[in-house]
Amino acid sequence: MAMDKKTTASGEAVSPALPTDLATRRELFFGDNLAFAIMVLSNMIARNTTARVLASAELTIHEWRTLRLVQIFGPLVAVDIIDTLAMDKTTVSRNITALYQHGFLELHPNPSDRRHTLISVTPAGARKIASILPADEEADASYERHLTVTEKRQLSKLLLKLYRGSKQSYDELTQAGRKRRPRA
Repeated sequence: MAMDKKTTASGEAVSPALPTDLATRRELFFGDNLAFAIMVLSNMIARNTTARVLASAELTIHEWRTLRLVQIFGPLVAVDIIDTLAMDKTTVSRNITALYQHGFLELHPNPSDRRHTLISVTPAGARKIASILPADEEADASYERHLTVTEKRQLSKLLLKLYRGSKQSYDELTQAGRKRRPRA
């Protein structure tokens, strides 16, 4: 729903009059600003997930994502979590500490690299995930019901393509003379 650019007889660009209602203006803006639209959508999904799923679970959205990631891919080291979730080191460290203190994660020396600690889900963490997962899947279904099966497949492919391009761009930025990653 991007705004069409109009021109005068002399070829000068004329800005179309903006609609007065915020919802319509927001949709127009989203059509022209993909990164902004994805960021806002991510925030909206996080807000919905927190309200529907996590409020009674006493976990933050970042803790939930960390716990679920470690369950799916673990055991992991912190840098794997940082890279996979695209979170900053401080947030991931805070999440790991909180989840460890709740008894949901356990930490073990990494036999292949003593500089890193292996992080895995405890039985209590697995029970916590099992108690949250049905509501999380229901929340996901509530978002997905607005898409056809074909649209879901297309969106998944496009999001993966955008992710890969964004990651490549970020990796190039951080390897081009920067020693530290910028804060997210």
